[in-house]
Amino acid sequence: MLARRPLSLFAEVIETSRKPSPVPTMSIAPELGMLNLVRNYDLRARTILAVGQQDTDASGLMFPPGTAFIGAISDHTVVDSAKAAVPVGSEMKMSMNYNSVIRAMSTPDFAKVVHGKQKMNRSAKDREAHPFLTSV
Repeated sequence: MLARRPLSLFAEVIETSRKPSPVPTMSIAPELGMLNLVRNYDLRARTILAVGQQDTDASGLMFPPGTAFIGAISDHTVVDSAKAAVPVGSEMKMSMNYNSVIRAMSTPDFAKVVHGKQKMNRSAKDREAHPFLTSV
């Protein structure tokens, strides 16, 4: 049986900074239904990646452990990398869900790199090796 290997997306880290994380609290008048943000002085590392909604479905990316998705705009994605700052210029590897893969494969701005070959079971051409595709 063919082992499934998730497709990976590598995005360059273009900015990392430590920022206090806002903590939502209820207002003095809860009947107003307003939510205030109170600054928490626990500094968190915020990382900006050079990939956004025009490149892939950013909400469908699965980030490394200790990293949480905050949001994305057209060309950047912001993640909370907890207390460990990710160096600028390095790459972050993410797994992708189906929607992320489809959008990434259709964008002309992504390089698609094939690596490795493996025989597929139950294939009419059982002896032929088939490539695995990774989006880079």
